[in-house]
Amino acid sequence: DVEGHEHEVLAGLAATLANPKLRALVIEVHFGLLEKAGLADVPRQIERSLGQSGFTISWLDSSHLLAKRLH
Repeated sequence: DVEGHEHEVLAGLAATLANPKLRALVIEVHFGLLEKAGLADVPRQIERSLGQSGFTISWLDSSHLLAKRLH
């Protein structure tokens, strides 16, 4: 739980995200904190970054993102 710093954590995990053995991850996104910090676009950046790493994105609810790699 990184309270609005999800994008920075994912950036630091670039090598891990590139590892094909990583099949899935769940991220809690704090929309309110991001908006308050002027970072309302970060959820879209997270989706884009994970998509570029080969993950399919779905939202489990209003704040939890599931990223799965199919192969």
